[in-house]
Amino acid sequence: MKKNIEYNVSGIKCDNSKCDYINEEVSYLDYPAWVNKPCPKCSENLLTEEDYFKVKMMVEMMESLNLIDLPFDSDPQVEMSVDVHNETFEIKKIEEPYAKKKTKKSRRAKD
Repeated sequence: MKKNIEYNVSGIKCDNSKCDYINEEVSYLDYPAWVNKPCPKCSENLLTEEDYFKVKMMVEMMESLNLIDLPFDSDPQVEMSVDVHNETFEIKKIEEPYAKKKTKKSRRAKD
């Protein structure tokens, strides 16, 4: 069955605004080993239990949506970026294969 949602969760970034530590090589599967670990540059907590829980819940929701057999047969339509630390996300449109065509509405004659 084709996945409804394709996703890639990876990377670790220090929450300290004065620190620039980023490790893009960290896989989501390795996140448990990073929970409550100090940043190698500034010693701040790199991945809090709360942030890990949020990411884990997001992944579980995506996996649940992939269990549903939806009638769509196309590539992903949007790309979404999630910033767990700032609780923000950005969605970019990739394509619009299911866009509804504009149709002229017929006017009813007045009685």
